Amino acid sequence: MRRYPTLLRCYARPEGDAYLALCLELDLCDRGETLEAAKASLEEDILGYLESLTPENVADLFPRPAPWYVYLDYYRVRCLQAAARFFHQIRHRWLVFAEPLVLTPRLVHGAARS
Repeated sequence: MRRYPTLLRCYARPEGDAYLALCLELDLCDRGETLEAAKASLEEDILGYLESLTPENVADLFPRPAPWYVYLDYYRVRCLQAAARFFHQIRHRWLVFAEPLVLTPRLVHGAARS
């Protein structure tokens, strides 16, 4: 019995002056001027693709995995997100700041100190 994915992994990333949204399990891709527009366009593509499936072609067309380099990009984005969350948590626990150094001038060559 064939198993079908119950979760479609999708992600979006900036590319130039637009956003690129991709679906890994269906090898679909769409663009949008904003992140929300790219996501909405990809959702429409996914629904259209799934509606086009019939009992005769579902075994051949679902899932239709993306190429390996798209998976690598997906995991790169996931790593960047995890790193950002990690450093954001550190920022709330640790504090990096500049402390002014107050120097008292010393008199040179045996002059009297006050």
